[in-house]
Amino acid sequence: MPIRVLLVALSLWSFTTSARAAVIHEFIGTPDQNNSRVEIFWDKPSSGRGPWPVLFLIHPHQEWPNKIGAQAFVKNGTIEYWVSRGFIAVAVSQPGYGGSVGPADFCGARSRRAVVDALNIFKNKTEVKKEAIFLYGGSRGAVIASVLASQELGLSGVILKSGLYDLVGAYERLPWYNLIKLNMIWELGWNKTSELRERSAWFVADKIKVPLLIIHGEGDDRASVEQAEAFGKLVVTAGGK
Repeated sequence: MPIRVLLVALSLWSFTTSARAAVIHEFIGTPDQNNSRVEIFWDKPSSGRGPWPVLFLIHPHQEWPNKIGAQAFVKNGTIEYWVSRGFIAVAVSQPGYGGSVGPADFCGARSRRAVVDALNIFKNKTEVKKEAIFLYGGSRGAVIASVLASQELGLSGVILKSGLYDLVGAYERLPWYNLIKLNMIWELGWNKTSELRERSAWFVADKIKVPLLIIHGEGDDRASVEQAEAFGKLVVTAGGK
């Protein structure tokens, strides 16, 4: 076989074996929002019939031109990893990211509804272990997941990584050039205290009864670890775990 043909064949083989073709790419509808659509990527273990625990993944903010939404969890192997550990893994694109219909609403009602729609669909699947439904959110995804933790959604645990839980306080303290604050202004407008409060788990901490795992870097220069620690204490003081 000529060298050039051999190299092409090898490159095609490499692509097909690393593309994770088993991951399912779908769109789910939200009829009460003008038939907009939410993009999801998901996969389940290839052996057995379940039921399996399920982990829902909410991505962080992404900058243009890489606003690929939930596809990030496919590309970085996160879905593949959790499936190999015996989970159904479901990644949800927030409005304004990936193939989900926008616009982005900075962790608002549309973003939360996208996750809840996916949750409701998978709760009804026979292969899902109903007592083992978990939610993970990173950064902006953690803002969404923390508010959803205060609702009666049948969750068994919520993992929060690098999130902000008091957006009102963060808005007041962050300098104008902070990327998070700039995104708040871009998507919500100036000084939208009521909108920021509605997106802040800080103000519904007493309603969070699902166990939380809060992960935060001490050197985070955008979302302070102090706020994450204070939020954790607030949840525990209110009777949470």
